[in-house]
Parts: sequence; structure tokens; C-alpha cells
Amino acid sequence: MFVLRFFAGPIVHRISPLGLPACSSLLATIGLIWLGNAGTSAGVLFLAATLYGFGKTFFWSTTLGVVSEQYPRGGALLLNTISGVGMIAIGTLGATYIGTIQDQDFNQAVQAQASDMHDQVAQDKTGLFPDYVFIDKSKYDAFLKGQQETLDGIERETKQHALAKIAYLPAIMFVCYVGLILYYKSQGGYKVEVLVGHKAEDEKFTGGTEGPGEA
Repeated sequence: MFVLRFFAGPIVHRISPLGLPACSSLLATIGLIWLGNAGTSAGVLFLAATLYGFGKTFFWSTTLGVVSEQYPRGGALLLNTISGVGMIAIGTLGATYIGTIQDQDFNQAVQAQASDMHDQVAQDKTGLFPDYVFIDKSKYDAFLKGQQETLDGIERETKQHALAKIAYLPAIMFVCYVGLILYYKSQGGYKVEVLVGHKAEDEKFTGGTEGPGEA
């Protein structure tokens, strides 16, 4: 991801500022589905995670670039607002939501595959999202080693499959970006919004004046 971001400019010029995040969304969707069904092979997991990494590489920078080009009057305040919303979505809501899905799936799988142990490890949980039942791993000590390994195996499988479930998020992004591409195409193509100075027609700039003190 670090290396690819150095080549974002040439890629954007080739496939457009909205084409890049659209392609990224598609790669991220495929990568998550693959990652959620990759099994335990280290090589396959690495390839799936790499594909997902390719997909998520340009989301942040390209989104901020498009915002700055389409809404230059927003300036630094708008860019920081967009960044803040992104951080809240990822750090506060996203991680918690993914964890909730994994906990719920794990609980359902234990209930279905190891019902004799379920009642002993099931625990109610309250969080950001509606209350649900999760598997309390601190209660594993009451089981034999073989039973603990069974629960661990169920956990690995269900938590991995949960990654495929959230692939609908980048899929929605893909649909939205394609919608934006079609919208701008209907408007004559994607164009950068340029702020025009009031001194002379040839004083055109984006996001600021051409020199200190000019207005």
C-alpha cells in the first residue's frame, strides 16, 4: 500500500479520479470474499489479504482529492470534516460492528455444533449495537483440552467467514462510485471546480490566491 500510493497520480490520469476508487472498491469486495473463504493455507490467506490491500490502498487519498476538486470553497475545514467522519466510521463504528458480527456468528455456530457446551460459555453482552449473546472464552477452563480445541476451531472458522459477510460494504461503495461516474458523464464529464479571482479574468486559482495578500 505504501509503495502503490506513490503511483496514484499516473493511475488517476489514466482511469479518472472516480474510476480509481471504483476499481478499488471492486478489488476490496473480491479480496474480502476470498479472505473469508480462504481456509487455513498461509499462502492463500496472504494472496487474499494482498488483493484486499490493493483495493483499500487509494480510498483515503482519492476521496480527499475528489472532495477538494469538487468543493474547493470548503478548504481545510471540509477536508478535516471528511477525514473525521472516516475515522469515526472506521475506528468507532466499523471495528465494533465487525466484532459484533464475529461474536454473533461464533455463538450461533457453538449453539449448533457444540450445544452441550454452549450454555456453560454463553454470556449476554451490551455494546454500541443491540445486546447479543457471545461466547465467554474465560470459561474455557471448565472443559477438557479436546473440547477447548473444538471451540477454538469453530471460532477460527466463523470469524474468518464473517469477513466475507462485510464484503457488502465495499460493494455498496462500488455501486455509489459507478453512480457518480455516470452522473458526471451525463454532465459532460468529470471536471475540476476552479475558483475564479475577481481582479481579472486570467486570475484563476483553486483553493487560495496565487500570491501572498492577493484577493
